[in-house]
Amino acid sequence: MSITKKLPEGLTLFHFKTLDSTNKTAVEMARTNASSGTVVWAESQKNGKGRNNRTWISEFGNLYSSIILRPQLSIEHISQLTFIAPLAIGDLIEHIDSNIDYSFKWPNDVLVAGRKICGILLQSGSWEKTHDKWIVLGCGLNLASFPPNTETPATSLFEETGRSFVLEEVLISYYTFFSKWYDIWLKNGFLSIRKAWLDKSHPVGQSLVTQITSDKKICGQFLGIDENGALLIVTKKGEVKINAGEVFIDRG
Repeated sequence: MSITKKLPEGLTLFHFKTLDSTNKTAVEMARTNASSGTVVWAESQKNGKGRNNRTWISEFGNLYSSIILRPQLSIEHISQLTFIAPLAIGDLIEHIDSNIDYSFKWPNDVLVAGRKICGILLQSGSWEKTHDKWIVLGCGLNLASFPPNTETPATSLFEETGRSFVLEEVLISYYTFFSKWYDIWLKNGFLSIRKAWLDKSHPVGQSLVTQITSDKKICGQFLGIDENGALLIVTKKGEVKINAGEVFIDRG
């Protein structure tokens, strides 16, 4: 079913009761020339995935969606999109309750009171030909429930507010905020996105553990992110720039 009611201009929503995964479906649609602005929303996922192929538990009541984008930019800029979705989620949280204490954890997590409430997954085409220039940006937001005993403690908006939410209303609000930040990125570049992200990120000096590979990790204090979104930390050996990795807050 395709609906466009209340969505920002240029977005088309495909709604499913259950999918294997919204990213998987969106990638299949992107490969068959689905237009930029195509949104795939499922009320549950049978095989939802997070970063590094981790399972994303996807019960009814939470928000699972992916958007296809075709920005006319070089592939080097594409990773910057992972910072746009958190900004939209932050706006959504403030819209729901301005007293909620949320923050961003590099590269793409949203935390509330230090617990994960949202995860983001970016996939892209090869960028070799015009029809291969696509991005799928998936977002999972814990509205009604959250998984227990996760590596990073989790929470939900219901847990934080005691309120229930209408999924479609939250979806439309999220993509309204997403469209705002996406337009800012296209028009003004990454610097505005970087500043807004840093305003709500873990504080400078925060101790972080970055898992680079299964047997390599780097420990240090958070300095910020560079002009392309790479993580900057300072270790005993000096400043280090990290382009990819899994970050954990060192809780001592």
